[in-house]
Amino acid sequence: MGDVSLPPLCVQNSVPISTKPALTHASTQKLFNQSALCISIVSHSHLLREALILLLQNHWSIDVATSTADNVGIVSAVTNSSNHLVLLDSGIGHNAVVARIQELRSLQISPLLVVLELKDDTNLILDCIEAGVHGYALQGASSAEVIQIIEQVYRGMAYCSPEITAKLFDRLTQSKTVQQSREKPALTRRESEVLQCIAKDYSDRDIARELIIEVRTVKHHVHNILRKFNVKHRRDAAQLAVKNGWLNLAS
Repeated sequence: MGDVSLPPLCVQNSVPISTKPALTHASTQKLFNQSALCISIVSHSHLLREALILLLQNHWSIDVATSTADNVGIVSAVTNSSNHLVLLDSGIGHNAVVARIQELRSLQISPLLVVLELKDDTNLILDCIEAGVHGYALQGASSAEVIQIIEQVYRGMAYCSPEITAKLFDRLTQSKTVQQSREKPALTRRESEVLQCIAKDYSDRDIARELIIEVRTVKHHVHNILRKFNVKHRRDAAQLAVKNGWLNLAS
């Protein structure tokens, strides 16, 4: 990837720091020149903060980058900047990094967030994504990969690997299932009677005879039950109801 030029970098009080000009692609130059970008680095490791500053200086000819060991100074900087990107070191620990992401995302003007040095731990990555991070770099990522992720996030494209994207969809599906299992759908008396029959493996005709109603009426109730349970098959609705104790098959 060729060198690109970031807009003037800001320190914590959001005072622009001059940068050296660099040749770039026209589209990237136009994007980065729209407003001054403030970059902050949050890490307990002074060595890592210095290394990141050198990386940014080398790639974008940046003179100074803000660095700190906690969120205290960052919150003030973000509050006074409409265009802020925070590089957050995951070495502070699983719970701490998630808490700091949530804290920064809760601000009225929340910054772009990239977590660095993440362990290849699916649960940790998903927790960071759910907390509101825009991108991440795993442990062992090259400097070129880190630069690419920062540029991608700055352009408004959240970074997430295909493998983690698939896991994220799985987690969302599981979360929806858990929510369904906790909330009993509001069924009418007749729908509850039909569901009771479905749980006993009755056919539509069996249900019609049992409840003394038309088969087409049974089909209408079954359709409503599937919609309310958000499932595709009648057996799934019955299993969900039995699992959560909403049906008494002995009756």
